[in-house]
Amino acid sequence: MIRFAWLILLRKWQSVSISRSRSFLAASAAATVLLAGCGASGDASAPAAGGAASGAAADTGSASTGAAEASSSWSAPASDTATSAPAIPDAERWHPGAHLAPATGVAGAPGGLIYQDGTYHAFYRHQGLPDTPADTGSEWAHATSTDLVHWTEQPVALPAGDEGVLTGSVTVDTDDDSGLGNGTTAPWVALYSTTDSGESQTSSIRTAYSTDNGATWQRTGGIVEGTSGLQDPKVFRYQPGGYWVMTAVDPDGHRVQLFQSYDLRSWDLISTFGSAGTQAGSWHSPDLFPLPLDGNTDDVKWVMLVSTTQGAVAGGSGVQYFVGSFDGVNYEPEHTGPAGVGVVQPTENFSWLDWGPDLYAATTFEGTADDRRIVLGALGNQAYADATPTAPWRGTMSLPRELTLKTIGGIPRLSQELPAEAAKALTKEGPAVTEASVVTSGNRKLDGKANGTNLTVDATLVPGDAAAVGVTVLGSTTGQRGTRISYFTESGVLQVDRSKAGKADFTDAFSANSAAPVTLVDGKLPIRVVTDGSTVEVFAGGVVLSTLVYPAQGDDAVSVFGSGKATVEKISVTHLG
Repeated sequence: MIRFAWLILLRKWQSVSISRSRSFLAASAAATVLLAGCGASGDASAPAAGGAASGAAADTGSASTGAAEASSSWSAPASDTATSAPAIPDAERWHPGAHLAPATGVAGAPGGLIYQDGTYHAFYRHQGLPDTPADTGSEWAHATSTDLVHWTEQPVALPAGDEGVLTGSVTVDTDDDSGLGNGTTAPWVALYSTTDSGESQTSSIRTAYSTDNGATWQRTGGIVEGTSGLQDPKVFRYQPGGYWVMTAVDPDGHRVQLFQSYDLRSWDLISTFGSAGTQAGSWHSPDLFPLPLDGNTDDVKWVMLVSTTQGAVAGGSGVQYFVGSFDGVNYEPEHTGPAGVGVVQPTENFSWLDWGPDLYAATTFEGTADDRRIVLGALGNQAYADATPTAPWRGTMSLPRELTLKTIGGIPRLSQELPAEAAKALTKEGPAVTEASVVTSGNRKLDGKANGTNLTVDATLVPGDAAAVGVTVLGSTTGQRGTRISYFTESGVLQVDRSKAGKADFTDAFSANSAAPVTLVDGKLPIRVVTDGSTVEVFAGGVVLSTLVYPAQGDDAVSVFGSGKATVEKISVTHLG
């Protein structure tokens, strides 16, 4: 399994023992006022305004990247003792157990995502830690899963070779249009970007194929003509036209170029999409796919995902999405939003796949049952990706999200939830703690059986007349530390505050908080919070906020809180399966 050898026993033990800046800043400032006065004992204070990292942060982080990073245990200040736990090296306890995460080295963007015969295949960029002997270049790693939560590492699919293997995609060539099959098994065809070994480091696109369902691969050699300077190809079959379409990105030109092919080997440029969305940073990882609006198969929209290295809603990198039409040649976005916390603007034509600071390079699976659209991304932010304090490993994939398209406020917007198989795998142990309802005007710690760093917390927030209501995870005994998830009644936003979540001194770009607009239904907001090592992913109202945190040794308490009389219903805490 993809985890340290010591993680197998460790996870069992842990589970039972332990943009719009004006609107965002206004929401943060409101949070400070709303919860002021609760103090440490109420554990309901919000961060000061201006917590988000600047969108102009550097792409590659600023700290040392070598193996010399400290891997000993980081402890909290003595004034706020952690709950209870023997000392465990940070690299161990911060490593996720229910995510696709390498035991060593750096995990980058997911490349080819395929579902076939009951198994999910994930190919993703991987390399050794920089400035160490293990860093021999970028390769494509390969892992498989039947539930999208527990992953098994497979042999490396594409070694680094003379050119680094960057991001790309894999498609199943069912009819052997490419002529790369062996007559018995449909070939899997990978298109991936590389950089040449010369001083220019020019990017281009190459091809490889497999005739044994992704187990082994052969490079075809040569560069796909017309792709110089392009990166991150994503390929799909356009059934109405009977041909293949490839999207590839010109990173600094902020353009997605669309190509057409009948054999997956020769490609013709057919159109260009650009002059939209945020252009503060480089564009990466385009993905174009259809989704029915409100489940109506007669009203199909086309969604395009595009990652950006800067300018995202929570600072630094993120994944923007567009909703529009595609006629087999041209992609045209339509009015979509919001692009920030606040009122949707008439000119907006994009929104955010994730409102937290830590999702990047998201792409979707091909071949899923019932044509479900399931997305996987890399957890992290390009502003500090090279600085996270977890050596000898760094980087992890997100939890999977199933995407649907819904009309919200008269606008088509993506809605996300955990796929059924993933939700079942995460909660197979059954709840450790349940409570029908908690009424609170301060802070209330849940029963100690809820303590843990690898949890699924389900709850329904009912603010009533309270200014705010929420849940704290990975908290300390006194409530002075933790990751706080708050719904603010007046502004209608859900905020994740990591300003007191743990270690953050490894970079100046580590944003304090993030927020998303959400809508109550009958005065209530169901939320699901999944914590796993150093990852916190919050699902609520169809949106997701993903956040990396590095809690102090033993910080594992769960509590609920309110500013004013608020209610938290249907509380369930389950240790991850």
